[in-house]
Amino acid sequence: MPSEKRLITFRDHEVREAVLLFIAGKQSEVREEITDIRLGSGTTATLKYARRPDIEVQEDALCTALLMYCNAKRVPLPERGVKSLRREDAGLTLVITLADAPFATQLRPNAAS
Repeated sequence: MPSEKRLITFRDHEVREAVLLFIAGKQSEVREEITDIRLGSGTTATLKYARRPDIEVQEDALCTALLMYCNAKRVPLPERGVKSLRREDAGLTLVITLADAPFATQLRPNAAS
């Protein structure tokens, strides 16, 4: 069976906004203390604080933040499917792979036959 792959690429400023949205849902007072969000060369980010130790955001939390960001921006996402991240020149890409994806259209016989 065929599979479907969806790619959504987020620019760095959108990733930062997604991380802030994710943190705001947990601890708003901690969000106010963030001085910088640095994106790693891979699929991690580091939260910089003025008076706290830095916190590294791992891929699973970053993926959750991007899913919440999509939800807040009303970007439609499938519930099922394997979700992963990859770093590209354009930014951070959310990859959603759907196995056994149904086709939206059917092939019609050639009229010339």
